[in-house]
Amino acid sequence: MKIIETSIPENTIIFFYYFFHFSFFIISINNSNRYNAPEITNSEFQKHYFAEDADVFSTASALFVMMLKSIPFNSSLFSDPYYSRLCKKDTSQFWKIFDPACTLSLDFKGILSSFSRFSHVKRPY
Repeated sequence: MKIIETSIPENTIIFFYYFFHFSFFIISINNSNRYNAPEITNSEFQKHYFAEDADVFSTASALFVMMLKSIPFNSSLFSDPYYSRLCKKDTSQFWKIFDPACTLSLDFKGILSSFSRFSHVKRPY
């Protein structure tokens, strides 16, 4: 048996394994607008559906639930009061609701905001 050492701690690999399997399990079971990208939720944009970009959006929603134990919004429509705050250039109103004590890092907030952008072209992939 050959053991290979890596600089990545074992618990990090286990976390990512369970994170991705758990998040996609929740998304597939729930099949809710809470995890659907805007191009899926908004019927006028459904012809422009890109699976990879939608997966990035869904991953952001699942990460939010895991970190805050709350859903970030009810749907990815501009009519949703929470999602519309997240889509603004200044997302501080969104974070005042979910992180009033400012315990989350700016990196986490930036990642979630960029992964949850309305335009699939502006999401990192």
